[in-house]
Amino acid sequence: MLSTLETPIGLELNEAVDTSHSQLLNAQALDFLLALHERFNEPRKELLKYRQLTEKLVDTTSQRPIICQPEQETPHQGLPLPQLTQAVPAEALTKEAQNGHQLVNFNDCASSVEVIEAQEHLTNAIENRDAQEEYQVIFAPRALDFEDRLFMIHDRPGSASLIDFGLFFFHNAHELLRQSFSPTIYLTEVNSVKEAHWWNEVFAFAQSYLGLSNGTLRVIVETSSLWSAIELPKIAEKLSNHLGAIASTPMDYLANFLCKFEEEEHLPNRDQLTLNCPMFTALNDLVVQVAHRHGVPALYNSRGEFTREIDLRLECGFDGEIVASATEAEAVLASYPKECVFNKRYDVTVTTDQLAKTPLGTITMDGVKACYEQAKDGDELARTMLTSWVNCGCKTVSGLTITDELIKDL
Repeated sequence: MLSTLETPIGLELNEAVDTSHSQLLNAQALDFLLALHERFNEPRKELLKYRQLTEKLVDTTSQRPIICQPEQETPHQGLPLPQLTQAVPAEALTKEAQNGHQLVNFNDCASSVEVIEAQEHLTNAIENRDAQEEYQVIFAPRALDFEDRLFMIHDRPGSASLIDFGLFFFHNAHELLRQSFSPTIYLTEVNSVKEAHWWNEVFAFAQSYLGLSNGTLRVIVETSSLWSAIELPKIAEKLSNHLGAIASTPMDYLANFLCKFEEEEHLPNRDQLTLNCPMFTALNDLVVQVAHRHGVPALYNSRGEFTREIDLRLECGFDGEIVASATEAEAVLASYPKECVFNKRYDVTVTTDQLAKTPLGTITMDGVKACYEQAKDGDELARTMLTSWVNCGCKTVSGLTITDELIKDL
């Protein structure tokens, strides 16, 4: 049954919502969402303007070392390992999570209704799980630039990040703590220390609002862009009171890099991309170094790539992985030590130039065809690789120039 739910002054729902969602969208929860928006939504918009400006100005030829030196060594406050991802909706949250934590990613939600239903599934799964189910729930809100038009705040669309985080934290923080778990947030995009500061302020306000001490919440920061890597030491410092782990996501990093420099940079065949590529080596070394100097685990998120290169990841110093199935989780458990070693990698010096050094190699027609098929399946990196090949006028080893027409004829 559809109904207009009671909302606080300043917040309206843009369409009728089924009364079955009235518990999730109760008056107290909506008051919390409104409070978050009134304090943090305008600063969020300014952050997005700053993000656009700094991405245009970044110097990709800098030899300046990226220095990681936290103000003081921090004790280990990270999370048990490894991780296990699960797409929303979360009806089956408990089915495959016994080998590690469960990452529920709201970036996969296609609509506001799906977000609401996923929040309800998640809350029900947390409230109803057995005491023997000792996995941690890790929540990933939608990205900072997403807006949700179901929630109108002072006649403007609400922030998807604040809505997702607010509903999850309001309904689940106390229950997770009762079960002896810290509420844990996974941030897929933190591109600057300013964004880290914004999130830190959001977390501090949310904890105070719910009567929780500052530092109760834990956050995992994903390093998935050149800009987040350049500022990673400062980002970790700013979030140090909540930092639970730092994750490296090389394939997302590469896709983001190509999106910004697709007129200038291009890659070889995808099968020639390995963890030994200088760009990936620099990224992974930096993530491990920063994480371990802050006393938290370094996690590797393969996004389904490089699954057989686990020895290289162990050698680099990673402590665990974010994987896509229980089978992969078992392999990680069998390969990684049970305790973090926290090698602080004083032997590593990473520069911006290394982080922006695209892998060298060749392009073949088989590689173009493979990318085309992957792009049809929605693979963002494949789509970006095709665009960069066209924009840069790249040729295959047989001498064919890659054009839009060539790709359309595949």
